[in-house]
Amino acid sequence: MGRGGARRQRRVDRNAPDRPLRGCGSGWSSARHGSPGPTLGERRPRAGERAPMRADARRNQERLLNAAIEMTFEIGAEPALDGIARRAGVGIGTLYRHFPDRGSLWNAAAQHVLEQSATAGETALTEASDGYDALRRYMHAAVERGVGVLNLIYPLLDGPDWTAQRTKSAALLGAMLERGKREGLIRDGVRFPDIVFAIIRFSRPVAIGLSRADERTIAHRHLDIYIDGLGSGGHDRTPLAELPASDRFEPT
Repeated sequence: MGRGGARRQRRVDRNAPDRPLRGCGSGWSSARHGSPGPTLGERRPRAGERAPMRADARRNQERLLNAAIEMTFEIGAEPALDGIARRAGVGIGTLYRHFPDRGSLWNAAAQHVLEQSATAGETALTEASDGYDALRRYMHAAVERGVGVLNLIYPLLDGPDWTAQRTKSAALLGAMLERGKREGLIRDGVRFPDIVFAIIRFSRPVAIGLSRADERTIAHRHLDIYIDGLGSGGHDRTPLAELPASDRFEPT
């Protein structure tokens, strides 16, 4: 080959794409096509294993769940998905990336509030002075955290995915009721459904245009009246919360 041919060959070689190193062909190929392999110290998810959620994605998911629960409290019905996205401060596309359909959103919302309420129940059993006080703490925490949202998706609770949550909630409430009855502080006839359905009822708004803060105050006030009725009489009556200042609560 003459000098001109050699120079042309060198120019071609300089402009050619880098060749993969020996034994690294697949890594070079994936990087070239925009799908880099795992970095040093990182592993790919195994088959059937979900990749960990990024911190910003977790925050968006939490905002969406909280927005769904808050709006349900406010309107007393299932809110529109675009309204939930606006309340959470994200686009509707972000909502659908986390929850492909309405059922998956409410399924996740129910699991979210059940887990929070179960944690509150465990704390109440540990810290309360007696079973009656534990039950009172749990019911207030459940109303505040949004267990009433389950009223809109109750059929889901009968599915196989809910066995663990139902079992855990029933065990916690059963322990509170048994302890309170043994101590003579809770009526013998009070049962698990009395607690669950009361929490759902007190979580629903009264639907007369009150603010969320006033709705919560009234819910907790009425809940205290109800819980006092669960007692056997061997306990001190709970001081009631003050009604919000409003002409609506005065007799006409």
